Amino acid sequence: MTAPVKISQLPLVGVLTSLALFLMATRRYPGGYVWTRDYVCTLFAPVTPSGAANEAWHLAIAAMLVFCVSLAVSVERVSRRAGGTILKKTIQIGGIGSMVYAFFVVRRCTTWFC
Repeated sequence: MTAPVKISQLPLVGVLTSLALFLMATRRYPGGYVWTRDYVCTLFAPVTPSGAANEAWHLAIAAMLVFCVSLAVSVERVSRRAGGTILKKTIQIGGIGSMVYAFFVVRRCTTWFC
């Protein structure tokens, strides 16, 4: 039986899970995904630039969601250690808001850029 994950370990577990999901998406990418040749946004598109159906885009979206949630949790934990109320709220709004925005930008990337 494995030990439960502590709250303090959630960001690390989330980032590692996100990395695993990204690697799974690159392995399922039609025609093979090459990190030095292909843009990351091509992982998020339902169709590849060559016109083939991209069955890996769901994994890439899930990876980005897990990544953004993990960083948002991390930012919230960092904000607890801030000195004043204004600084805490600034860190929370800026950090968590940027993760929400990052996920929506990637989600829209499927139709905007690729």
